[in-house]
Amino acid sequence: MRKLQKIIAAEYTNPPLQSSLPSTAIPRIVSKCRNDEFADAHILIKQLKAELVTVPDWEGDTQDDIWKAIALFRAILAKVK
Repeated sequence: MRKLQKIIAAEYTNPPLQSSLPSTAIPRIVSKCRNDEFADAHILIKQLKAELVTVPDWEGDTQDDIWKAIALFRAILAKVK
């Protein structure tokens, strides 16, 4: 597992499919990240967008999950100073 993914996973109180991150989680995640993790977020966004293209239209749940992950990484990057 990537370091960024470990940082994010540590913020969940329940398994990710059963909970959402609290509003205070993004600043805590950002505070634990360094340049490598921010670069990784950019890479993950590109990979997820590439994966999204391959998901059939009828796989709405999968598309939603991918978009949620992209939104999370974008929110993390938006907090970078």
